[in-house]
Formats: sequence, C-alpha cells, structure tokens
Amino acid sequence: MSEITIGYLSWKKHNILKQTLKSHQENGLFNIIPPENRIIFFQEISQRDKNIAKKYELNILGNKENIGILNAFIELVKNCKTKYFIFCENDFLLLKNDYEISKTLND
Repeated sequence: MSEITIGYLSWKKHNILKQTLKSHQENGLFNIIPPENRIIFFQEISQRDKNIAKKYELNILGNKENIGILNAFIELVKNCKTKYFIFCENDFLLLKNDYEISKTLND
C-alpha cells in the first residue's frame, strides 16, 4: 500500500491520540501503510506530542500556535507524496482488522 498516506491532525488530547494510534497499530493499518507514509500535524506542538509520534513512527509536522483545522489539513496534504490520502483526527479509532481494511482499500 505504498500508494496511500495517512495524515493525522492532533491538538492536545494525548490520551485519545494514543488510543487511536494503538487501535491503528493493533488492527493492522500500520502493516499496510509504511512509516514513510504516516504524517501527523500537531497544533501547539510539544515534546510530549513528538514522543508519541516517534513511538508510532509518524513523520512530525506542527506549529507552535493553533493554525486551525483547514490550514493544518493543507499542510498534511502538501507533505503527501502518494496518490491517495487518508485524513484522520486524533479521535478516529479503528475497529476493523487488517484483512477488512485491505479489502476496503483495494475495492
């Protein structure tokens, strides 16, 4: 699935972000999308944000200020180098397994 990038938008809410990323990892999404195609944009970026991103092998973007959802989304898309882009916010939990995800993405 090197044709797909996943981009996350996050602002604070570290616990829900960790739950979301864990659900993506445990349900196989990170088996399908390689680390080079995983991006996260942090509003008001902190060291804690960076530590979470590193744990899940996400490429880090961010701003010291909150630039709004649209501007952050634009930054994520600008850094996408693949044909397809999946946009997620920090609370987009994944409840399907990797077989179902692969089937959906390949349809």
